[in-house]
Amino acid sequence: MITDPNLQQTGFWHVRVFGALKVQRPSGLSTALNGRVAGELLAYLALYPHTSHTRLKLTSLLWSDTEVGNERTRLRQEISYLRTLFPADGGDNPLLEISPTDLQIDSHVKIDAIELLDLIGRARLESVTATKISLLEQGLELYKGELLEDYDTAWVVAERERFNQIVEKLMYDLAQAYHTERRFDAEEQIYRRLIARDNSNEECHISLMRLFSELGKPKLVHQQYQSLEQALLREHGAVPADDMRELADSLRTQAVQIAASNSHSSPTNSS
Repeated sequence: MITDPNLQQTGFWHVRVFGALKVQRPSGLSTALNGRVAGELLAYLALYPHTSHTRLKLTSLLWSDTEVGNERTRLRQEISYLRTLFPADGGDNPLLEISPTDLQIDSHVKIDAIELLDLIGRARLESVTATKISLLEQGLELYKGELLEDYDTAWVVAERERFNQIVEKLMYDLAQAYHTERRFDAEEQIYRRLIARDNSNEECHISLMRLFSELGKPKLVHQQYQSLEQALLREHGAVPADDMRELADSLRTQAVQIAASNSHSSPTNSS
């Protein structure tokens, strides 16, 4: 058990499902539940916090290959384990709402994945670009790693892929917002983070080539195209399509023209 100084005395429970599953008490004490069935149970309740889940549904989710009587006994044991591990201290709200038939995570619990979705929703409705950027940056900061990295059951794998797609879309939206604000270095870093997740992501390579072209940097356009070539060959044994090569050539030519135009007003580095 460890203490996170950033969360001491918050008055709320925190459940972290990005990266390793952790529960942080209102006091700031943090407990990991890596690979435990109780952790999988808690994570499922956390990812669907606005629903009351029947014990029958939860037993089917966690133990689909065992006898019904044994499932119920094992579920009671896991619930008892969570109750013992995470008791409500003093005037704190409980972590879970438990009845003879249903379970639900308490409505006051802070859950990183749910906070991420809320921030994305608010960003979509925001018309001020600087505020949109702030919301998306906060959301990206919550993403400490892939969802429930120590679990590999079917429902977890499906949820992990869903959140991977959500975070990828967040990053694209953030890059576009940076572009609008002319924060080109920040935009570049987002695209590079996306490429680090998937080296053969052609859309990201194209976005970087377009950015470098707009900035009048033909050498960087060419280098980015070469990076795409290498990634496709290494990971798929393929080469870029003809239209991709034509696009890269066009963007490089455009970058040369922009660099030449810029040089008339002030010396620039067209690399």
